[in-house]
Amino acid sequence: MRGIVLERIETKKLLSVHLSDELRSKHGRRSLRIRKGDGVAVIKGDFEGVEGTVMRVDTRKGFIFVEGVSRESADGKQVLVPLRPSSLVIKKLKLDDKFRQKRLTMKQAPEGSESGK
Repeated sequence: MRGIVLERIETKKLLSVHLSDELRSKHGRRSLRIRKGDGVAVIKGDFEGVEGTVMRVDTRKGFIFVEGVSRESADGKQVLVPLRPSSLVIKKLKLDDKFRQKRLTMKQAPEGSESGK
């Protein structure tokens, strides 16, 4: 599977994953950048309905690898299947990072505002 190589600035946007309804109402945010250790659910594709933890995040190509989402390779080994962030929803956040906690407490600009322009 080939992916695009991401610029450093685009990485944050393109590796953002929607939060579940419970987390969205609790934190007042729609999406957050995915991290290793987050609990996610697959909502699209062949593995729809599978829940697991993030094992690896490929920031260069924009893929996320989730525990339990694997297939058998040609030589019989189980390999993780790369997923796009758009096919996932975060169910459980890993909050052991003080920077991530700070990011969650920051106020987010309301939708439709032109503060960034």
